[in-house]
Amino acid sequence: MTTTTTRRACVPWLCGARLLLLLLLLSAHVATARDALRSATGGRGAVVAPPGPSAAMALAARVLGEQFARNLSIVISSLGSPPGRDSSRPQRDDHHSAEDNNNNKNDDSSHKNETRDRTDEEFAYYAADGWLFINATSVPTACAALHHYMRLFMNSSVTWGVNRTGYYIEPLVTQFPSTDSSGSGGGQTFVSERATVGQSLERSSGRGGGHVRVIRRQNLGRYRYHMNVCTLGFSTAFWSLDDWHRHIDWMALHGINLPLASTGTEFVWWRTYTEYFNLTSQEVRSYFTGVAFLPWNRMGNIHTWAGPMSESFLKSQATLQRGILRRMRQLGLSPVLPAFDGHVPTALVERFPSSRFTKASDWLGDGSVYSENYLLDPTEPLFSLIAQRFLQIQREEFGISDFYNADMWNEMNPPANASGAYLRRSAEAVYNPIASVNPNATWIVQGWTFFQQQEFWTRGSKAI
Repeated sequence: MTTTTTRRACVPWLCGARLLLLLLLLSAHVATARDALRSATGGRGAVVAPPGPSAAMALAARVLGEQFARNLSIVISSLGSPPGRDSSRPQRDDHHSAEDNNNNKNDDSSHKNETRDRTDEEFAYYAADGWLFINATSVPTACAALHHYMRLFMNSSVTWGVNRTGYYIEPLVTQFPSTDSSGSGGGQTFVSERATVGQSLERSSGRGGGHVRVIRRQNLGRYRYHMNVCTLGFSTAFWSLDDWHRHIDWMALHGINLPLASTGTEFVWWRTYTEYFNLTSQEVRSYFTGVAFLPWNRMGNIHTWAGPMSESFLKSQATLQRGILRRMRQLGLSPVLPAFDGHVPTALVERFPSSRFTKASDWLGDGSVYSENYLLDPTEPLFSLIAQRFLQIQREEFGISDFYNADMWNEMNPPANASGAYLRRSAEAVYNPIASVNPNATWIVQGWTFFQQQEFWTRGSKAI
């Protein structure tokens, strides 16, 4: 018996169309997955786990060494009662491992509640039998507890820069001193209206019982902000990632949870203007100043001075920013990212002649072309479009935050005829694009603006 098989011929153009459609769908799926991953990871790079006790313990290992980190127990929770332990020699607490492995979410969301949802940050700790036990309401607060203990009971502290022993502390003791009256820190009192020191609890010491002193500090404040925008010119302009890592560890040890994070901003602007607004790479890069003067370029005070920037430098700063943000988020710090404040390159003014721009005052005071800057009127539709594109690309590169900084009129007055209604519309133009990226975000403005131009801001009703 003969069996005949008939195959339907494929029309070449139809097969090609099907293949093209399949490739387009696949490409869209990959792009969507890529963008989702970038957003989920705080931008390009590996996923960062939610901040947990292990981050604070890793910091302890970097500062004090593994020997001390192995004898450290940290719990992140509300402080209904001071920290306790079992009568047996403790291991790293179950809460530590459970929290660190819970959901393995990305740092784009993991950093959120570290700052925003805690209105009464506090910590408590005690040390006995060579072990240090810390209970704190967040990771930065736990790190602050560790440093508080180091100062009182180990005669050690971590300061800016690298001391003579290098980054690591060389402890004068071989184990954590006890916090009871016989410990090396006994008798010392931490003087503060917000501190409660010397609370005593009966605890098992693991050697038949004993009396330990629990150190507790309350009301640390909801927001512990760090850095003026000019710090990134005065102090950090030429820092390496190692320099930043040391300083971020310093931030955490001092309880800071809200650091400014503007490194790499120019890379986002370079992409924004060249990809969406038809500016050339040279036009954008020539607008930027040298790295030590970038804070004033970002605030619209000067441009071009000591520039231009090379593309390779822009990319290297973006890489640096990813490393900075990764360490901040690992330790539960909420970075303050930049938003659009309206200051634009001269080339953009030429590209959009129908939009309204204001020429800023002579900030340098010498008639120099370097302070001839332009501010796009916040009520222009172009303002919102630029802001959205910038935040979109920043999200791709660096993720999102709960906090954004934008200073529209730093050391310069708004238009002389600006009404309260105009100022409100201007504020909405800045904040609404931020809210489209993160509805829970807070816009941060420097207080210096309202002091330096207090004559304007206190004249009549100027409330935004």
